[in-house]
Amino acid sequence: MTESPAKLCVVMASHMLENIGGAQLQSHHFSNYAQDNGWQTYYLCRHDKPLSQQSYEIISLGTRSRVFKGTFFEDALGLFKHLKRLRPTTIYQRGLKSHTGLCALYCMFNRRCKLVFHLANEKDVNGERTRIVLKDLVKPQQIIEKALSYLGLRCANVVVAQTHAQDQLMRRLIKRSADLVVNNVFVPSVSATDRASSNKFRVLWVSNLKEQKRPEVVLDLAELLAGDSSVEIEMIGRPYGNPKSREEFESRLESCENVSFLGEKTPAEVEHHMANADVFLSTSRIEGYPNTFVQAFSYGLPVISFEVDIDSIITKHKLGKVCNSVSELAEAIRVESQEDTDTLKKTKRIKDFAKQQFGLDNFSPLLNLMLT
Repeated sequence: MTESPAKLCVVMASHMLENIGGAQLQSHHFSNYAQDNGWQTYYLCRHDKPLSQQSYEIISLGTRSRVFKGTFFEDALGLFKHLKRLRPTTIYQRGLKSHTGLCALYCMFNRRCKLVFHLANEKDVNGERTRIVLKDLVKPQQIIEKALSYLGLRCANVVVAQTHAQDQLMRRLIKRSADLVVNNVFVPSVSATDRASSNKFRVLWVSNLKEQKRPEVVLDLAELLAGDSSVEIEMIGRPYGNPKSREEFESRLESCENVSFLGEKTPAEVEHHMANADVFLSTSRIEGYPNTFVQAFSYGLPVISFEVDIDSIITKHKLGKVCNSVSELAEAIRVESQEDTDTLKKTKRIKDFAKQQFGLDNFSPLLNLMLT
């Protein structure tokens, strides 16, 4: 009798074809890798329009409950229906939400199935997504959301961290260690020969505009660099959802002639801009393991980061500069823009590091763990 293939259900709020984000990109890569390595893979998510199928099958979570509108718990009926039909041997879920708890509940009643939960960032373990506060009392659906999130974090069969710092935070705050630490992966698709010539030193910033990403710091930086006509800054990302924040940002942007805000771009378009940049700028307040860092390193770009250095990777491996003030950011970019010796050697060294650290084989230990 032929043994049936291992069956994997990836459960996410959305897919990268409809919502471009780090967790969605990594889940897509993992789904492809699992499918290519013999797993029968299904990607369950919300989507309101047909999505082009990948090597794996994309399945809509379906109609949401109106009673629990505004939470991920509203997907419960659709999620359980598909899990009952597909009968996976493993569920992979990334980013803490009530989906995590719902999947944990399914596994409790279906012992042949295990839940692998992958942290998205520090918020998944620092209590921000599970701590019930006073304002939640007027929104009982938020209490359910947070309670299920906590249940999922506690009861997942396997917890995977992106960084050793996340693992240490888990040990300290919830007295549980990660079963595995897996770096994010990335495979560049744009050739270096596609690079367009320019007499400008190009600084690239990529993120959706929101408070924790601190896009206003980019405008502060632009004002300090206004006297240097050789430097231009490109910003890519979805605009602020909050009308007031959007208006304030756009008002300041108008006075920054050295900044181009390009709006949201597809992953392929982002890669094209990576291939044509000279340095990558990050101003985020909190990160998991930022895909943009991995992408930048893969294209040989040094990363200039404001206060954040995941597992000390930038400092330890000399992959750019970590700064603690906007004036330090400006000075770091000036230094990079004036370095014309050994640039090719530095680019190659960073690319080689990325190829070694962020290849698809990072997922191999995770697949092996899922089989035990």
